Amino acid sequence: MAGVIVILLILLIGGFYIYTVGKLGKLHDSARNAAGELDTLLWDRNHVLNQLIGKIEEKGIQVPEEHKEPIALALGMNSTMQMTVFTQLMRRGEAVQSIIGSDEGLSDDAEMKKLSDRYVRLRDDIAEAGSRYNQRANAFNSFIRMPLAGFLAARKGMGTRGFFSIQIAEAAK
Repeated sequence: MAGVIVILLILLIGGFYIYTVGKLGKLHDSARNAAGELDTLLWDRNHVLNQLIGKIEEKGIQVPEEHKEPIALALGMNSTMQMTVFTQLMRRGEAVQSIIGSDEGLSDDAEMKKLSDRYVRLRDDIAEAGSRYNQRANAFNSFIRMPLAGFLAARKGMGTRGFFSIQIAEAAK
């Protein structure tokens, strides 16, 4: 009888271990994928901003150099880097939008309107993706607060994930 209890106990502990490892991997991958979605949207927004600048300069209007400097983008950025990039894009985008708004030829240009609308939609897409990322990061962070999950996460080099906040990014202006 004692042998059966020991075997059941080992199976129970093994099952809990396997469940914890599986859930840890799933939550980590989910948060990492959501962060990757944010990276992609930031790259897209940067690309559209560069297209807007190019269109403005095609019309013979000079864009200040500080709005054309490359933004440091990378795949796998942490949330702090993502917020910094978002803030840089906001600042430059506002300056470019004011250039467009101050020139009647630019503001009436159909292609310029299309790019401007895309640039604004990407801001909204980033806000939605940021919310999804924060939910997944919170689920991961909550799970690794459990002793076994925290131990396993530490062994695999998985630390807590930061949060993406547009308010913080915009407040850094």
